[in-house]
Amino acid sequence: MGRKQPIDIWRGFVFDNPAQVAFLKSPARYRLLSSGYGGGKSKLGCRESIRIALEYPGSRNLIARLKSTELAATTAKTFERELREIGLARGEHYTVNKNEGTYYWANGSETIFSHLESDEKFGSSEFSTIAIDEGSQVPDPVYEILFPGRLRWNVGPHRAWICTNPGASGFLRKIVYGEMNGSGEETTFVSSSGRIERVVDDFAWFPVPPGANKHNPPGYNEQLARLGQSYGPHWYSRYVQGDWDSFEGQRFPMFDRDKHVLPAPFRPEPGRHRIVEGWDFGHRETFVSWLAYDPRGDEPVVVFAELQMQEVQEPSDVADRVREIRRRFGFDRPHAALGDPAGGGATQFSAVSPIAAYGALGIHIAPCKGGKSPTSRADLLSEFLTGEVRTWGGKTWPGIVFGPECQATIKSVVNLRWDLTQNSKGEDPREKFVKKDDHGFDAMTYGLVGIPPPRERKKPVILLDDVNLDARTAREMLAREG
Repeated sequence: MGRKQPIDIWRGFVFDNPAQVAFLKSPARYRLLSSGYGGGKSKLGCRESIRIALEYPGSRNLIARLKSTELAATTAKTFERELREIGLARGEHYTVNKNEGTYYWANGSETIFSHLESDEKFGSSEFSTIAIDEGSQVPDPVYEILFPGRLRWNVGPHRAWICTNPGASGFLRKIVYGEMNGSGEETTFVSSSGRIERVVDDFAWFPVPPGANKHNPPGYNEQLARLGQSYGPHWYSRYVQGDWDSFEGQRFPMFDRDKHVLPAPFRPEPGRHRIVEGWDFGHRETFVSWLAYDPRGDEPVVVFAELQMQEVQEPSDVADRVREIRRRFGFDRPHAALGDPAGGGATQFSAVSPIAAYGALGIHIAPCKGGKSPTSRADLLSEFLTGEVRTWGGKTWPGIVFGPECQATIKSVVNLRWDLTQNSKGEDPREKFVKKDDHGFDAMTYGLVGIPPPRERKKPVILLDDVNLDARTAREMLAREG
């Protein structure tokens, strides 16, 4: 009798997609692989689950999707196709109990298919790995039950991965935005072949660029382009280009992370850059943004620092943090500080206005009288986002960019939604913003009001303590001074 050939788990799989390769090499316990349609996500997710089942005898592995009908019609069929491509045969390498939705492997491992429509069914379940297909459809409470509580079967390697199109999932967006952090604790597992697998308790995101999968059938991309014309730009951006920052009602669809977010931190230069602070006051949250610009108009405006303080009790707490940030960037006070004009009045919590309270602490903020309307400030930000600045080196930049540390501000800008509302007289619709996570947008745009747009910054502008001066007033002052 001839000797059996070893099983090649990756037989028929072509490693020409950098995001997929990075996904496989990553030691992160929780991995998110996202792309538009046709990115090869489900194929890779199923292969990885098969790998664990074969390399770790006795492991218990879950493959899940929100709806049972979609699980059977798509994910399960992909799994069967990958088994055939690898050369695994039913009856020899595994058996299947269709009623249980379970594959029983010859080495004692199990692969369990389950929907996620009821989170109660996982109350006492334990798994070695969890693979979720189309994870953006899964409600956040389900993730909170599964991770990390269900990853505790007595056989490792205790990992989870999610393959999905971009969507509205708050849990997954936190991974995309870098807000999910594990303990960093490292664990090692040894497979049946002696392979050492290093697992780090952390979250990692692997976006597949559009068109990275070269193995789609002919005409596939053209078909998606035609669907995009029918379903609109938001659908195309999300489901074809794999963009997490696009959705219906988005106020700033022109925002592009590759274009508007700097790759490295920015530090303003004394004597060259003007610094403006933007303040948004709130009983529950106070937000401060720092913006820098070159008054000669040779550079984009840079949002380089932010301060987000929640459950604020005393203005002195915020003032101390503001002074700390100012010192870190090498200045005692900004050239201007603009705040919510409502901050000049008393509140239901205090007879002293926020602006007066900070003034008593030596933090002087002018009410942004020209920025009362959020619609006007949104229009101003749109002008900066779509504007262009050509530097002396010849490179063209947008009118505003964001430092990589300003993620709360970026998130606020990206997630700002608006609805069209029509009054009882049937007049034209106007923008009505959804009041959620808008503090970063408010603080940053209050500061932006104090900065001339790119088309206005052709020569130095004088900024006084009262910065509610428009560009025309500034030019008249320059003319008077010769």
